[in-house]
Amino acid sequence: LKVEGQRIAILVDSSASMTNEKLIDIIKTKSSSKKDKQQAEKWLRTKKIVGWLLARLPKYSDIVVVTFSEKARTLGKQGWMKASDPSTLPSILSDLNALIPEGGTNLQAGLQMVNKYTPSNLYLITDGLPTRGESRYKSLNPFASCSSLSGSSHTISGECRIKLFQQTIKESARSGVQVNVLLLPIEGDPDAINQYWYWSALTGGLVISPANNWP
Repeated sequence: LKVEGQRIAILVDSSASMTNEKLIDIIKTKSSSKKDKQQAEKWLRTKKIVGWLLARLPKYSDIVVVTFSEKARTLGKQGWMKASDPSTLPSILSDLNALIPEGGTNLQAGLQMVNKYTPSNLYLITDGLPTRGESRYKSLNPFASCSSLSGSSHTISGECRIKLFQQTIKESARSGVQVNVLLLPIEGDPDAINQYWYWSALTGGLVISPANNWP
């Protein structure tokens, strides 16, 4: 994986599932302390990956890092930061270390925030398909059977997650941006790899499911 581009955005999933690989461990961590959430194995790995990407930024590039769970926010100083500025990485990593991974996965909120910056290249770190979105799904025909998206159920099926992902990309993925996805492992989301592969391939990017000992 090469880190390249003039305007690079890193989009980091900070939802509850980013704490662990197994569903039983995710559920346990949800009810644990903030410190335990921050020290969870998969979240520590996620932060290492962000650090790995930041360490390989081209000196000429501008960088913005956005995180998302239920909502999205920008890390570090607001707006584009120069990769060559020595204060850039500490500013981003300080905010990243203060994050607590919790809540649902609203990829659409993340993409909408990233779109404000009009990046040339996007690096997405996530572990699966979204569980939340920004649209009024009740009025969208494909979502008639997805009660979780209209607020009348607390679980979401694999089929509804695929529909939600496809609608998210249709509405909020900006054309002309090369997308690379680092897909971390999670139990029970087998459709994610194909969906993310199709999206990234359309942009000339890659999907990588990194080995457990990387980075």
